[in-house]
Amino acid sequence: MSDAKTDSQREHAKSDIEGVTGMFKPVSEAVLALPNHPLDPAKMPMKVDLGGLTLIIEAYIGHTDTDLIFRVPEQNVVYTGDLLTGGQYPVNINGYASKWRATLAKFATFDKDTLFVPGHGPICGQEGVAEMRACFDDLAEQAEKLYKAGVPVEEAVERYVVPTNTKLIVNFPGDSPSGAPLNNCTRNGPASRCPC
Repeated sequence: MSDAKTDSQREHAKSDIEGVTGMFKPVSEAVLALPNHPLDPAKMPMKVDLGGLTLIIEAYIGHTDTDLIFRVPEQNVVYTGDLLTGGQYPVNINGYASKWRATLAKFATFDKDTLFVPGHGPICGQEGVAEMRACFDDLAEQAEKLYKAGVPVEEAVERYVVPTNTKLIVNFPGDSPSGAPLNNCTRNGPASRCPC
């Protein structure tokens, strides 16, 4: 926060600190079990018999580079983790916005009656996928306009405005919607903050 040059930067930093602090306490109190069966994304999808139900594990890149989804085809249910955020604005601190958009486009091809269990928020259908896709499309649109106008990345981050027509709630501590979602652009390398 002490490095912030504007009120907007100070508010984003404060929000990020609150988000990390809020997540650190429960994580630091949890007992971790080491994995006994590593999953290789190159060997996905992987089927697991749950005694009458088939679970299909698939690897995607988006919120992180190690996202997994768990599909139960017999029930038409997909557990998405943080690739869907149930009506909340997506947090993308170390994510890959371009690949996340591609993952959401893949989800949009799933059956129209698929139930998605997001990492946060209520169960949704294709409308939840469409909502997040619209958010990422807006991010990319705004970033592209600023990029074409020659706006420096740091200034573009400050200029980003969450659209008022979105139903996504920006209330998770640490969201910093004008900063956090813009990391790891494939065009300009991981250090850039452009989502295109």
